[in-house]
Amino acid sequence: MALDVFGHPNKDLKAGDAPLLIDSKNKEYFKNPNFYAIGHFSKFVAPDSVRVELTESKSPPYFKSIAFERPDNSIVVVVSNMGTTEYDLTITDPAHGKIDTHVPARSLQTYIYWN
Repeated sequence: MALDVFGHPNKDLKAGDAPLLIDSKNKEYFKNPNFYAIGHFSKFVAPDSVRVELTESKSPPYFKSIAFERPDNSIVVVVSNMGTTEYDLTITDPAHGKIDTHVPARSLQTYIYWN
């Protein structure tokens, strides 16, 4: 979760990246973008959630998605678009219908629906 500003310590002895970088000399710390991504997932994917199958009909570059069923029987779909192109997206669940949405470039979005 935290490394120094040179990416140490790590097992490969190479510079690494972490959600938090600690500058002990200057008594400062820096939050990387993945710090905020972890926070985003933590808000929507509850403890004891289970990953569920998600099938992408197309997978553009830099576009990722994942789905979970939460203990309250809701479904969470998290979509990451780290590219510079925006996309239209349709989420289809045979049991619950579909939603059409827009995913801006360089964004992280979450969709929740209940069973």
